[in-house]
Amino acid sequence: MGIKTKLVIFDVEGVLLRGGYLLFEAAKKLSYFKFSEILGLGLLYQGRILSPVKAVKWVFRLLRGFPMEELMDIYQKTPLSPNAKETVQSVKAAGLKVALVSSGLPESIVNDLKERLGADYGYGVVPEVHEGLITGKVGGLVMEKDGKKAALREICKFEKISPLECAAVGDDSSNLPLFTTCGLRIAYNADPTVRARADMSVSGDLTQVVPIMLDKTHAYSQPQPQRRDFARYLIHCLGFTVPFISILAGNTLVALLILGISVIYFFSENFRLKGVRFPIFTDLTLRTVREGETYRLVVAPLYFAAGIFLTLVLFPTPISYVAITVLTLGDSTADLFGRLFGRNHYPFNKAKTVEGTLCGFCASFGGALFFTAPVAAVVGGLIGMITEALPLPIDDNLSAPLSAALALLLVNQVL
Repeated sequence: MGIKTKLVIFDVEGVLLRGGYLLFEAAKKLSYFKFSEILGLGLLYQGRILSPVKAVKWVFRLLRGFPMEELMDIYQKTPLSPNAKETVQSVKAAGLKVALVSSGLPESIVNDLKERLGADYGYGVVPEVHEGLITGKVGGLVMEKDGKKAALREICKFEKISPLECAAVGDDSSNLPLFTTCGLRIAYNADPTVRARADMSVSGDLTQVVPIMLDKTHAYSQPQPQRRDFARYLIHCLGFTVPFISILAGNTLVALLILGISVIYFFSENFRLKGVRFPIFTDLTLRTVREGETYRLVVAPLYFAAGIFLTLVLFPTPISYVAITVLTLGDSTADLFGRLFGRNHYPFNKAKTVEGTLCGFCASFGGALFFTAPVAAVVGGLIGMITEALPLPIDDNLSAPLSAALALLLVNQVL
């Protein structure tokens, strides 16, 4: 048996609170340009280009002059996640302490939620407020360099326990400092970066996390693909047509077309998050997003498009075509088939499997043969799939094709 869990730390937004991120909801009441700027910050944050602390500080600067009372009102209208209260109460009934820690919500809101759920600790950001208005300045323990880990240290000191006796439940990269410290890490409706560092990954009913906390002998598992995951896979595979279209129309024209579609998609997400349907794009987004993604900016299509765009403009043919094949066929096949048939998880990235990597390599190799010799197809597929399996801080829609292209460029120079 492992070390017994004595404390559970829950992320708040996306885990205990359902709906849009409160700061995004507040941003909807600002000017169109400020809202777009905050969406852009969300894009950089979700792509791990901007740290949680820097992103939150920037957002609060944009919220300067926003009434604190109105932010509290938005929170009070936000529903709890299904079974959030039951989950906290079950954990408490088992004799464990519960802490709520947010790197984006004001501590006053987190403490109100703490009282509603019956938790023991609440930590959040501490915005400066003057005459009821947010000044743009923000502090608090979670705003320190290591974010939520600072709150964890303080709680452990109060409870006289070790971080290894703590469990963390989170959905996004703001929880990674906790995941490097806590003895048990649970990803809930999480992005790939969080799943990669989790001991367990669940989606849907939050109460699933309770038996995991009470019995740490469970093997790693992750949610099985749903119909929308197959739709995403087909869209990814359609990207394999880009090299053929580029051969006919030219790389420059296709790259500009991809850039234009990306801009339109960004604005469609802007409209969707404001409750306005954008023709075609909104419907397609809602049919393919995973659970928990509908309430925030869906960034995966933008990084997918960026991976194709950058390989087209930065690398010569046929290297760019092979790299696009690695992204469109290899990366998507590794993810889907790994979830369907994967049994052997990597110790350094539990969200990825050996079986998924092998399937992704086969798809990459087979597709690359349309554009290059077998040796180059092996190199591109191998490097791309190794990169896809690593828990890198860069989105694999960028890292996989770019690493494959760089490897092929190096091989060409050597040979």
